[in-house]
Amino acid sequence: MSTKEERTYQRIVTHGRTIAGFFGIDEEPAKLCRKLRALEVKANKVMVDFCNGDTTDDKVESFLLGYLKPRLENILGVEGTRLVYINHDPRGYTLKLNELTSKQIGGHHDWGGYFILAPDFSE
Repeated sequence: MSTKEERTYQRIVTHGRTIAGFFGIDEEPAKLCRKLRALEVKANKVMVDFCNGDTTDDKVESFLLGYLKPRLENILGVEGTRLVYINHDPRGYTLKLNELTSKQIGGHHDWGGYFILAPDFSE
């Protein structure tokens, strides 16, 4: 029998393999997921701050274009990043694949059918 940590790690690896295969990325799956998860956490914080009135449209745009986009391009490539949908509602995940692309990839989806790039598998 496996431990909860082992099951969580296996889910992360499976998710990472799905992303790597879909985008043609040659990177260790868990490392790929860690990178995307770190971006998800930062992006979600920005969206929470925006929703709470603690930051401005300009700061959000600066974060998205100056911080998030280049890092996503480094991970997913320019073409891959074009498939990403940035959810501005902080109640859900921030980094998703667009609606059309989400239908083309198996794996972790939200209730709306969007593929989640960096889910929290520890829950």
